[in-house]
Amino acid sequence: MTIRRLVTTIFFLSVLLCGYTNTLSSTEFADGFFPLSSSLSNQNIRCFGEDKHGYIWIGTGRGLNRFNGYEFCQYLRSGDSTALVDNQLQYIFRDSQDRMWFLTVNGLSLYGPDGHFTNYPVEGPNRNCIKILENSEGTLYLSLGTSLSVFDPKSEAFRHALNIEFSGFPNTFHMDRLDRLWLVTPAKVFCYDSKTLELKASWETPGYIAYSHLRNNGELWLAGEQMLSILDTRTGGYSSLPPGITGNRMLMNSRITYIQPYNRNSMLINTADKGLFLYLPLTDILIHQSDKDFPFDVPDAVIRYNCYSSANPHFSKIRFSFLSTDCPRRF
Repeated sequence: MTIRRLVTTIFFLSVLLCGYTNTLSSTEFADGFFPLSSSLSNQNIRCFGEDKHGYIWIGTGRGLNRFNGYEFCQYLRSGDSTALVDNQLQYIFRDSQDRMWFLTVNGLSLYGPDGHFTNYPVEGPNRNCIKILENSEGTLYLSLGTSLSVFDPKSEAFRHALNIEFSGFPNTFHMDRLDRLWLVTPAKVFCYDSKTLELKASWETPGYIAYSHLRNNGELWLAGEQMLSILDTRTGGYSSLPPGITGNRMLMNSRITYIQPYNRNSMLINTADKGLFLYLPLTDILIHQSDKDFPFDVPDAVIRYNCYSSANPHFSKIRFSFLSTDCPRRF
């Protein structure tokens, strides 16, 4: 299978077009594109990951799938203690030791070199595992929505460590390069020392925050309904939005649902109803997907979630491909 065929195959695995799903067949589309594969355990794609071998892992609403470039292997919950803990996947994480963690609505599993899973105990008010982070010392932090648990290698369990001030969902954690944990809630932002879990500072948000993204340069982008703010984690203050952003009424009147680095000098900004934008911070240029200068063709569909960027250089041109979609888009 050529790289191009592999790329286009993986792309269509992530496309969920309402109204079309039941009519898709295994027939190859023109130009080498493919519809959703019948080899997937479920067509509700929720998350992606890539292991050290370059295999792509696809988490769905019913089971886990691994794609090696040629075929799929399915992993489902069973009565076996070495099987996946639950079929509803939430998040896939590869840690600094190249271990693959799979988070579900009912606990998390670690995939072993023998092809079996180890299911770890989780302390907390629930077992709904949302996100996992790692600091520079290799400590793992597990977000359960209303609490945070830390992995204890001695007991091989995630121990309850922190309660989250509840102000509605979503609650999202980010780890910066200084090993600080940033908790973003709809109403407040909190900064913790990840090593001691000591609260260092907190900020009121300028509005109801539904999505957040921490850039490598320390800018914490906070987005809500027709609202966007930037908290500079280096200075501890809010920064003015770039003119290239504020001058685009289409973006400012929309709701940002996802931000994904496209390369070192640009980022993709997805919206709920206005499509996809490419932003170049160094030149403060914002390009809509309908513009001739947009770098790739975007499917006529609403991009909902699940953006994935491969670290494999062979996949560097398909960073946007791992985007689940909903319904045909009309601007």
